[in-house]
Amino acid sequence: AVLFLTAGFPLAAGNLPEIVVQTGHTLTINDIAFTPDGRCAVSASHDRTIKLWSVASGKEMRTLKGHTSYVTSVSVSPDGRQLLSGSVDCCVKLWNLETGAFIRNVAIASSNVRTVTFSPDGMNAVYGTDDGLIIMKRVSTGETLRRFPGHAGTVTSVLYAPDGETIFSAGEDCTLRSWDAESGTAGFSIKGHSKWVNDLAVSGNGKLLLSASGDGTVKLWDARKGKEIRTFSGHGSDVNAVCFSADGKNAVSVSNDDTARVWDIETGREQTVFKGHKTFVHAVAASPVSNLVLSGSDDRVIKLWDMKTGTDLQAFKRNAEWVYSVSFSPDGKSVLSASADGTMTLWDYLRARASLTFSGHTKPVLSAAFTPDGKRVVSSSEDGTVRVLDAENGRCRNVLKGFKDSIWDAAVSSD
Repeated sequence: AVLFLTAGFPLAAGNLPEIVVQTGHTLTINDIAFTPDGRCAVSASHDRTIKLWSVASGKEMRTLKGHTSYVTSVSVSPDGRQLLSGSVDCCVKLWNLETGAFIRNVAIASSNVRTVTFSPDGMNAVYGTDDGLIIMKRVSTGETLRRFPGHAGTVTSVLYAPDGETIFSAGEDCTLRSWDAESGTAGFSIKGHSKWVNDLAVSGNGKLLLSASGDGTVKLWDARKGKEIRTFSGHGSDVNAVCFSADGKNAVSVSNDDTARVWDIETGREQTVFKGHKTFVHAVAASPVSNLVLSGSDDRVIKLWDMKTGTDLQAFKRNAEWVYSVSFSPDGKSVLSASADGTMTLWDYLRARASLTFSGHTKPVLSAAFTPDGKRVVSSSEDGTVRVLDAENGRCRNVLKGFKDSIWDAAVSSD
């Protein structure tokens, strides 16, 4: 028996493969952040949008729109409920991450906002701008709490130490700086790179600091004393972003050499090179609960991969149109996707490649599923038809007509 749902509104896509992350941005991806529980990720793009993703399913959960220019930076609140975003439109915006609703402008800066972060208690926001300013604001009111002057030129990165007592910053003036978060008093000022510093990361215990630079290196620092510990060399171009692994034993960096690299913190040795992107890689985030890494690039793709093996877990990137439905075969070895281009694709899940394309619908295919025995595929479409096809060769077995509107879903009974 087959159950149909017609007209009304589109249903959520079917269960997506666990290791898939879909491409949704139309321009460069500038920043990526995980939620504290590691279940979701947030991406910021040149296309002026912010997207929320389910890491487990790869499903785009929602798009946040409101910035009028490039979104440069995102930061998730410690409780995972709110999001800060910074943009070249000079705004720092606060969002409800659970609903996607815009809450308020926390700040309207005097120049482009390049980096933004929550304090560990979620009460304050700190951001850096093109005119060298670092400013702390109260999230709830937008009140300016203090300013941290010192950088000569664009501030590229700001972040708190985990205890909230220290703020670290970096800029195009090639320096790394530390500040007392309560008093605003300047701490160390280091010029250890020969070119601009693009990004910073602090370890979970607050003792170590990583810096990524246009000079092609990553450096490890004593976060309390500002002393260099070692340099990680291997990238062939600018290093754009860096992060610590969840256990603090590795650093992950991304570069204009189109790669991401994993380093052993203790020895400085390069452990893994990820070559899944086609061009400059700008953003990286490590899961707080696993070995998974997300990286974003000028190729407009977000890649999910394993830092221990370098395995690319982004399995499917074929459809030029929207994918409305994805489902597993009963034996779990194949995946079936339905697309707005009127086709369905059968994927070899283990080899991550298309094995068969089903055609016949004249409009977008809105759902597709296997029969319980895995021998047939049932699809529904905006063309008002339901098709039953042979899963092995794609041959059409039956066409059910007579519907007056789009058929949004079709389900097959267990018998």
